[in-house]
Amino acid sequence: MTMLFAATMVAVSVSFVLTPLTRRVLLKFGILDVPNDRSLHEQPIPRGGGASVLLAVVVGCLVGNVLDETWLRWALGMALLVGILGLVDDVRPLDARVRLLLQCLAAVFLAYVVGLEMRVLGLPGLGLFDLGIVAWPVTAFWLVGYTNSFNFMDGINGIAAMHSVVAGVFLALLGIVAGDYSVTVISMCIAGSALGFLPWNFPRASVFMGDVGSAFYGFLLASVVVRLERLGIPIAAAMLPLFPFLFDTTITLVRRAFKGERLLSAHRSHLYQRITVRGWSHTKVTVLWSLLALMSGVSALGYALQGEGARIAILLVVTLVHAALAAWVLSRRAI
Repeated sequence: MTMLFAATMVAVSVSFVLTPLTRRVLLKFGILDVPNDRSLHEQPIPRGGGASVLLAVVVGCLVGNVLDETWLRWALGMALLVGILGLVDDVRPLDARVRLLLQCLAAVFLAYVVGLEMRVLGLPGLGLFDLGIVAWPVTAFWLVGYTNSFNFMDGINGIAAMHSVVAGVFLALLGIVAGDYSVTVISMCIAGSALGFLPWNFPRASVFMGDVGSAFYGFLLASVVVRLERLGIPIAAAMLPLFPFLFDTTITLVRRAFKGERLLSAHRSHLYQRITVRGWSHTKVTVLWSLLALMSGVSALGYALQGEGARIAILLVVTLVHAALAAWVLSRRAI
């Protein structure tokens, strides 16, 4: 427990100290997010500040003494590669297809070569399904899908960092339930690094996380979910802390697909974007999505610890709450 606390505090401290220093470097080299017609900010803001959280998580893991775990060493390594790819994109935008291809290669390596793959999927009342030979492609799809979901959701002050704090804490608690120290440490390092970054990004942003931070967090959080499934935590419980971002992205992509819109093109049609352009402040939207993450995290613990009947009720309540929010947001005309 002492090492866990030390790892978390180190991750918080390193991120908090390095973020303003990273901001200075970004300003010096003119790496700025200049507002356009799709932006939700009005002034140029340095982007790429998430580079500080990469080092914070690595140092935290070193203090927590968990890098001897094969799964974690490779998951963190692939997340770092995806994050560095994001940094390149922050400095000089890459073709979306190239970025996606490289993310897929990292995901396939982790799932197929390293063997960090989901094996069993299931929902209460529907039974369990052994993925068999499709385990690694399903896992790779999940890793890339959530990485991009996280990136899509990083569009207003604090929403991605706050989500990482809340999701990280609840994944750590699931790690305790599963009896896996490495999951608990990496999850708390994620939460701690995001907490250290947060003062510079919320409620007013002096620096943006950028693709370097969002891709890194997305890939690493998705990897922790896979590890939890391999430890016997039901996949629904492992994914629930990430549900607010998953739900928003899924609803948005489905609506855009039905409209025949290009799925990889920039837009402002996510639920959180629509409510922001309708006049809600970044602070209010971030707090709302954080409360959704908190509810989903508590639900994840309940799901992991309860029987089938309770699990059905938990999934129903979480889904209905998110669906009600979506219906409310979509019933209002976007500006």
